[in-house]
Amino acid sequence: MSSKIEILGIECESRLGVTLEERKKPQKITLDLVLTLDLTAAGRRDVLKLSANYFKIERLARSLAEKGERLLIERLAWEIALHVLDEEPRLDSVLVRVHKRPVAMPKTREVVVEIMKSRQRRKK
Repeated sequence: MSSKIEILGIECESRLGVTLEERKKPQKITLDLVLTLDLTAAGRRDVLKLSANYFKIERLARSLAEKGERLLIERLAWEIALHVLDEEPRLDSVLVRVHKRPVAMPKTREVVVEIMKSRQRRKK
């Protein structure tokens, strides 16, 4: 049975943008993560190791966003999804949303990219 944990509104600063001018200084972005996994045992037994450590996942996502620079928010979302799946073997999938107020589009409130990455599991 799949359940979800949502980590919403992770605020950070990241060097993102197609132009060098855009990447010159960090911009405020917001991350949302949706973790899909079976939470039955964690719910029954009240044991953290049977769930996902969302404190650790939030720190990982923030750390990735705040280091380096990227042209596209698509790249950042992809990197976060891959690293989160690597760090949390209990996850079936992760959905990453990156919200950014586009400097080059001053009359647009935000651009949001959403990437979902699933783990390939073998059927038993």
